[in-house]
Amino acid sequence: MILVYSKANKTSMRIADILKEQFGFAYFDEVNGLRIFKSGEKELAEINVPSMDADFLDSATKTDCFVFLYSHYSTANVPAMTVHPEGNWSGDNSIGGRPHELGFASPGRMLTALHMLNKNRLAGVDVTYEATHHGPTIRTPSFFMEVGGTVDENLIDRMCGALARAAFDMFDVRIQPKQVALGIGGGHYPTKFTGLAIEQNVAFSHMMSKYNVPRLEMIHEAASKSDVQPSVAFIEWKSLKSPERNGAIEELEKIGLPYVRV
Repeated sequence: MILVYSKANKTSMRIADILKEQFGFAYFDEVNGLRIFKSGEKELAEINVPSMDADFLDSATKTDCFVFLYSHYSTANVPAMTVHPEGNWSGDNSIGGRPHELGFASPGRMLTALHMLNKNRLAGVDVTYEATHHGPTIRTPSFFMEVGGTVDENLIDRMCGALARAAFDMFDVRIQPKQVALGIGGGHYPTKFTGLAIEQNVAFSHMMSKYNVPRLEMIHEAASKSDVQPSVAFIEWKSLKSPERNGAIEELEKIGLPYVRV
């Protein structure tokens, strides 16, 4: 696993500064344009572009998982620390990645990340999954850990500290999933999937929000692009209309994936 921060993002830089100042990451080497920092065997990589545009990482260095440390934007201005896989359900790739293509999820590590953020959560700050969205599109399993949703610089600074601690602890902690699941339905912040992860250790791979259910033909890709294949799909039942639920079930039946209503 390699943590990745971006010089193009102020919040990402602040998280990296904390990792260097408090957790012992020091400059080690430069590899294919990546500045590498190490704390023991733990690695932190610096990139110069926004993390959503880091499609080159596969060819720059090898690892079993990239974890992007980044800022989170919320139109509702709700402070949050979030975890999500990458990918574009639609043809809109204005925030990086390739149109109509998903990245490879890492459900076990995302579950651990969510638990570590929850362990270090701050009063008044949500800890939540986000549904799959934006780039980059890479073959190596990867995901984002983000902080934001507020303009309060003091709170952002404390959130960056909490995320840095959570990310550092992830190297030595691995939450064992009860099961690996695909998530269908719910909002961009899938409350029920987050609850299942924190309370029952259900590890979600890709999560398709209700807004993207019209792209049901991508369920096969969502199920396959994961370093551990999901054994079940959870459908956020009340968030979908009957035709959408029926369409999702039909697609799941095509790939032999059972579903559970939540």
